[in-house]
Amino acid sequence: MKKEIIKELFGRTGVNPNIEHNFHFDIGYNLHAGDQFYADTTAQFYI
Repeated sequence: MKKEIIKELFGRTGVNPNIEHNFHFDIGYNLHAGDQFYADTTAQFYI
């Protein structure tokens, strides 16, 4: 279920995206994650 949520939040994802808790972003559809993308705890992306 976690991967489905990630794919819904991002504009585009590659194979096997993984995000740990406390991930913050402004506008998800502008973010694109490639294959094997990994964001550690407290990652923040602001556009």
